[in-house]
Amino acid sequence: MTAPLHFRKYFNLAFVILALTVTFISAPVKAMDVNDMLRLGLEIESDIRYIVEDYRGNTEGDGYKFGWNRNEIELSMEIFPGENTRGKFTGRYVFYGFSEVDPLTDVAHREYLDPHYFQLDEAFLDVRGFIFDSLDLRIGRHVVTWGTADLFNPTDVLNSRDLSDYLNYAGKVSNNMITINWFPHEIVDFSVTWVPVFKPARLPEHSIRQFLRLDQPLPLHDTTIIPKLMKLVPPGLDWQSIPLYSKVKMPEFNMQNSQVGVKAQFHLGDVDTSVSYYYGRFGFPQPLLVTVEPDLSEAEITLYYPRFQMIGVDAVTSLSWFFDLGVFAEIGVFFPERIQFAMSLPLPKEDLERVGLTTPLLSENLNDPFVKATVGVDYTWGPHVYTNLQYVYGFFDEFGDLQGLRHYLAPAVDVKFFDDTMLLRLAGSLCMSDWSAALNPSFMYTAADGVDLSLGALVFIGETEAQSDHYMDYQKFGMKAAGRSFVYVKARVSL
Repeated sequence: MTAPLHFRKYFNLAFVILALTVTFISAPVKAMDVNDMLRLGLEIESDIRYIVEDYRGNTEGDGYKFGWNRNEIELSMEIFPGENTRGKFTGRYVFYGFSEVDPLTDVAHREYLDPHYFQLDEAFLDVRGFIFDSLDLRIGRHVVTWGTADLFNPTDVLNSRDLSDYLNYAGKVSNNMITINWFPHEIVDFSVTWVPVFKPARLPEHSIRQFLRLDQPLPLHDTTIIPKLMKLVPPGLDWQSIPLYSKVKMPEFNMQNSQVGVKAQFHLGDVDTSVSYYYGRFGFPQPLLVTVEPDLSEAEITLYYPRFQMIGVDAVTSLSWFFDLGVFAEIGVFFPERIQFAMSLPLPKEDLERVGLTTPLLSENLNDPFVKATVGVDYTWGPHVYTNLQYVYGFFDEFGDLQGLRHYLAPAVDVKFFDDTMLLRLAGSLCMSDWSAALNPSFMYTAADGVDLSLGALVFIGETEAQSDHYMDYQKFGMKAAGRSFVYVKARVSL
C-alpha cells in the first residue's frame, strides 16, 4: 500500500504545480490563435448541496444534511505540433469535502481526511487532412454527440451516460474511440466512429437501490406471480426484505464486443438533418437472473448490458416565415437482442405446483423493436427571454423492456436582466405517464467574465413506493431510487 500512496502524493503535487502555472500564464495564453503551439485553460468550481427531505434515497430518514461539499479543479491543454494536428487533454481533480475517517488512525492519512480523485475527460489527437484534404481523424479518449434535440437525444448512444451529477444533464462517459470525419461537399459530411471497448453508464449511488432490493417491481409478464409467491412465504418472513447482492455480466474485451457508429449529415438551406446507425450495447444494466438461497437468507441478481442496433433520424430548422421559431425533431428505432429474465425459487416442487408455479420463473424482458423520440420548439422573445419546450418519449435509462417507455414534457424558460449579468432559469421534466416531476429552478449571477455564482434546487415530486407489484406501477421521479431533493449554491471561475 505504501508505493501507491507515495505515487498519489507526487501526482497530486505535480497537478497542483501545473494548475498554478496555468493561473499565472493564462492571460497571455488566451490571446493565442490556432497557429500557436500551446493553449491552456483552468476552471475552479465549488459546489455545496443540502438535502431538504428524508424519505428518499438508500436509507429512509437519512436526510436534512449536506449531500455535496465538493471542489473541482479542471485543467485543459491543447498543443499544436503542426498546422494540421492538435492534441488535447482535459482532466479534473475532485475533492469530496467529507472526511472518511473510521478508526482514529485514518486521521494520519490525507486520502481519508480529505478524499479526492482524478478524472481524465479527454486525451486525443486530431489530424486534419488525414490522407485526403477532406478527411479528418480523431483518436483517443473523447466524447461524440449525436442529435439535434436539447439534451434529450435518443440517437446519442455512442457514449454511455454519466448520471453521477444530476445537475449535469449532458454528462457522458468518455471512452477511447477512433472517429473519422469526411467532408466531400459543403452540403454533406460523413462520420464513422469505432469504439473498441464498451463502457457502462455511471450511476449515482442512490439509483442502484432499484437493483438491490426485492421489493422493487420485477420484470414479469404475469402479474399474478407475486401474489402466488406470497402464499408460499413462511409465516413471519418478508421475502421482499431478503438481502439482495449483485453481479454484473460485463462483455468480454474482444473485437466481437466493439461498437460502431455511422452518420451522414446534410445541410439543406435552413434545414440540417442527419441519418445515423449504431451497433453496440445499452449503457444501463438490465436484470437477467435472480437466484435465491435455499435457506432464504439472501439472493443474488445478475445484470447484463444488452446489445442493440439503432437507426436514427434528426432535423433542425428555424422557421423564418413564422417569427424565426426553432423546430427540431429526433427519432431512434431500436432493435434489441432477446433478453429473458429468470428467477430461481428454492421451494419444494410440490408447493410450487400447488399454486401454479415452476422454477425457474421465466419471462421475456426484451425482444421487440421500439422507438424513442424527441420533438421540440424554442423561441427567443426579444433580448431577455428564451423558451424551450420538448416532448420526450423514452428517458435516458429506458429501453423498451417490461419497465416500459414513458411520455414526458420538458419545459425551460430563461430570463436575463441587469445587462445579462443575472439569469433566472425555470426548468423541469414532467412524466405524463404517472404525473411525477423533477423541478430545477436556478438563479445565476455573472460577477465578471468567467466568474459565475449560482443558487438553485432540484426537487422530485411523486409517490415513493410502487402502488402494486406490477412492473409499471411506480412513479419515475417519485421512487426512492430517483434521489433526494436538494438546494445548492455553486461558484465557478474559468480562465
